[in-house]
Amino acid sequence: AEIPREMVASGDWVVPRLNGLRYFEKPVMGYWLTAVSISIFGENNFAVRLPSSLAIGCTALFVFFLCSHYHTPQSRLPFLSSFIYLSTLGVMSLGTLAILDPPLTFFLTGTLVLFFIATEAPPGSAQERGWLLAAGVFAGSAFLTKGFLAFVIPVATAAPYLILQRRWTDLLRMLVLPVVGAFLVSLPWVILIHQREPDFWNYFFW
Repeated sequence: AEIPREMVASGDWVVPRLNGLRYFEKPVMGYWLTAVSISIFGENNFAVRLPSSLAIGCTALFVFFLCSHYHTPQSRLPFLSSFIYLSTLGVMSLGTLAILDPPLTFFLTGTLVLFFIATEAPPGSAQERGWLLAAGVFAGSAFLTKGFLAFVIPVATAAPYLILQRRWTDLLRMLVLPVVGAFLVSLPWVILIHQREPDFWNYFFW
């Protein structure tokens, strides 16, 4: 909570700081979300915890959306799936804490759900391109939340799925637009932090 509080107090939303010292452990998206909440609701527990709770709720909506996409309106599966997700021990215990895991989970879930729906669209169609680009935007947001894990998990999930589907040509073709979307979201801050603090990426990467 202190890092986003200092962002609001200093007006510097590019370089994360903790007790006035540069903090290079993580990128900024998670801190931005909390800083926006603090700006709206003030410095209190509600504002600090709200982004995590919203992220958990929106992740449940993605689960609902995915199940609704493949089942009839009469099916109870979308409701049951969302309820099961929200009632698991990890989600219930971490879902209201001011940590980066709920936003990361939301962005990664969005990446995978949108990519999966893209695989069901006609190849090369406007629908497929839209879903792939949206998946990339979520992947870029996940990268800005917790770093390179945002790319490892989607690739480690999507590539085996496409291989099992024997969609060999799609392995490379369907990566282009997600990469473009991720770059569009993350590149502005990546450049800004490099200009302001050239040592950030050396510290973060190595």
